[in-house]
Amino acid sequence: MFLKRFIAVIAVLISVFTLSYALDLKGTTESSSIDSKILGHAFKYKVYLPADYTSQKKLPVIYLLHGSNGNENSWDELLATLDTLVSSGEIPSFAAVVPCSGYSWWVDGREKYESAFINELMPQIEEKYNFSKYRETRIISGFSMGGYGALRYALVYPELFSGAILLSPALYDTLPPIDSSARETGNFGMPFDIVKWNFLNYPQALKKYKQQNSAISLFIAAGDDDWHNPEGYEFNIEQQAVKAYGILCKENKIPGELRILNGGHDSGVWKPAFSEGLKYIGSVVSKELKKLYSDSSSIKKAAEISKVWSFKAAGPINSSPAIGSDGTIYFGCDGKKIYALTPDGNKKWEYTTDDAVYATPAVDADGTVYFACWDGFLYAMNPEGTLKWKINIGCGDSSACIGTDGSIYIGSSDGKLVCIDKSSVIKWQVQLGSIVTSSPITDGKMVFAASEDNKFFAFSLDGKKLWQADLDSWITSSPSFYDESIVMAVSGSSLYIFEKATGKVIKQVALSGGRSSPVTDKNGNIYIGTREDKKLYAFNKNFEKIWDFATGSRVYSTPLTVSGGLVMFGSRDKSFYCIDSLGNLIYELKTGGEVNSSPVITQDGTIYIGSADSQLYAIRFADTSVQESSWSMFRGNERRNGSTK
Repeated sequence: MFLKRFIAVIAVLISVFTLSYALDLKGTTESSSIDSKILGHAFKYKVYLPADYTSQKKLPVIYLLHGSNGNENSWDELLATLDTLVSSGEIPSFAAVVPCSGYSWWVDGREKYESAFINELMPQIEEKYNFSKYRETRIISGFSMGGYGALRYALVYPELFSGAILLSPALYDTLPPIDSSARETGNFGMPFDIVKWNFLNYPQALKKYKQQNSAISLFIAAGDDDWHNPEGYEFNIEQQAVKAYGILCKENKIPGELRILNGGHDSGVWKPAFSEGLKYIGSVVSKELKKLYSDSSSIKKAAEISKVWSFKAAGPINSSPAIGSDGTIYFGCDGKKIYALTPDGNKKWEYTTDDAVYATPAVDADGTVYFACWDGFLYAMNPEGTLKWKINIGCGDSSACIGTDGSIYIGSSDGKLVCIDKSSVIKWQVQLGSIVTSSPITDGKMVFAASEDNKFFAFSLDGKKLWQADLDSWITSSPSFYDESIVMAVSGSSLYIFEKATGKVIKQVALSGGRSSPVTDKNGNIYIGTREDKKLYAFNKNFEKIWDFATGSRVYSTPLTVSGGLVMFGSRDKSFYCIDSLGNLIYELKTGGEVNSSPVITQDGTIYIGSADSQLYAIRFADTSVQESSWSMFRGNERRNGSTK
């Protein structure tokens, strides 16, 4: 009798969890698969793309896990719910992915579906469809067995997901019922292994979650008439849902909501619960998601983005501009000129040098402007355009850095780091190695500099070497401060974070020819341009890539981050780009030459950037102001960041 009834229950499960639905969507769906090396066979999935999807728009994504013996079509009816909410504007536009795993319980059981999902399916799909890779823009949901998997993934991988929607989740804080498919499928051992079950179950996953820094939010729902199985065996999923909510949200303070709806273990409960869960995730659970979208949307709608004026210089502009306290714009050009312009683009003065000026000017508090020139001289200019002094120290690409005591630090073409006082007296100089194209930085206590022969140094303010890091490739970009650390890219291979006091490598990530200098924003995200694959990359504070933006050529220009999450930079494809917080293009200015110069922005939202077409461009972004920048002294410079090797 029990066996017959068990078979009958399983038949009901199959009919429910493989539910198909005649889709009538404003968005589109497509079914495909990846070639999974972990599984050794194809890993099938269905993708839902909202009506406003384009390959250039980095949408958030929700992963939808089916129940026992389900497949990629099991969520079709609920996809219609998602489509309705997106189309009506009740929630932000989400893409959705429904993977197919049969009876897997979404763990590394008979087959390693958890490993395949996390390490293969997600990265490949997000790359293929160009989805946003911020954890704040990625959520997960599941019903029944899929609810078990969704909770496990949210707890074990909170760095990947910001929240989870659990619909009639098959959760058991102790052991599953005798007639649960968890015991019958072999995913927790055959025969059923209690130790393995406990190791993979959510109370154990909760311990992992509490050891990590990323926070999630939960939405849990079940029907009040969930299954009561034959012969006295009961799933009692609604009771387990209440219990899980108590353990997770009440005892352990995970933000969450609980709903017990009228109904059983089917779409009659899941449709309204999913709708409510999506609204919760969109408006409450992921505050960062809401902020990203509200900021980006307001900029797109309200900001007037336009070229205000351009100024014709005597030659290509590879120098990055700097702004004086009175709004004066200073820059150099390959035509052996130094310029000072008013904020409206009129020339205040120009000064002729004996060679090209690639470096970024440094403006002192007293108005003195320091320029490095390829004639070997460091120039000190008075604000009115007269020469204060100049000194030949073998200058080239490196830009000057001004210390808190007024000392000027600069690298030389003969491999030295030179410290000069305000009257042009050399205080000290040290030999680093080969040519120095990187520009030094200082925090008022230490000076950091690098040479092209793979060496990175820290010095005291009196020139004493504190530490040296020997890296694996040549260095042309400049370091940047990152909290109490230093972030640095080497041109051939990697992006590094160093411990500032000791030079110890804290983190390292492979990079396709780092070229621009890295910069960070207030959220700890790191942005850097590359040479080989011609992209701008965004990494989070864990050094995980969150998005990349492809250009048509190498990116030497150091990015600039501003309020609202905007990122601006130039490319050698002759364009200046403005990218939103999700990696979407919102503005492009095409120039007549390579854009190696790095942008600078004023408090009124005007951006200045040079081009090899000899033009300095002024671009206005309404209602945008400068954020704190790791390049507060000189805002970035291609030649400071990397030579044109």
